[in-house]
Amino acid sequence: MAYYPSNCTDLPQHDCNPCENREYGRVRSAGFVSKDYYATLIAGPEDPTVWAAGQESNLIVVIPETNGSVAAGSAKMGPGYGETVDTLLGYEFTAKFHDPNFVSNSQFYNALIGQRNYYFFYRTSTQTFITNVTVTIVPNKEVKDDLNGEIVWENTVKWIDNQFELMINTPDGVFDDCFTGA
Repeated sequence: MAYYPSNCTDLPQHDCNPCENREYGRVRSAGFVSKDYYATLIAGPEDPTVWAAGQESNLIVVIPETNGSVAAGSAKMGPGYGETVDTLLGYEFTAKFHDPNFVSNSQFYNALIGQRNYYFFYRTSTQTFITNVTVTIVPNKEVKDDLNGEIVWENTVKWIDNQFELMINTPDGVFDDCFTGA
């Protein structure tokens, strides 16, 4: 038995399907789930009723129309041992998205400042990604010297994890409209 064990998990089979549908980018929708509701969401992440119940309880916030990106994770490395140069410990991830609903959401984004109790999720063309860890949320805005320049919420979301986000098929109806309460 090695003193410094490596990841001893067997790899699953790699899928080489040349006919797989492509996934397309852009953070088309985004949102946050309270850590108080996270286990419930993860138990049924593709069930629209689970999402609706979270929204009705104000434990899930869906921002249905956004634009933005998630950068490739920045590798966090640790020391190697023996013949290994170094060890991949995990990744630092950064997502950026814009919310066009500026005036009506000042209180919402002010309330997010300093929060450490939320997980982040975002939607691409057919998939929804949910972080495995709580995130740091940095809302911001910029007022440009442009008479026709739009002011939008410019959000940065950061997290560190040793795994990529949970990826699910986007549940029907979850990102279609802005939830306005019961």
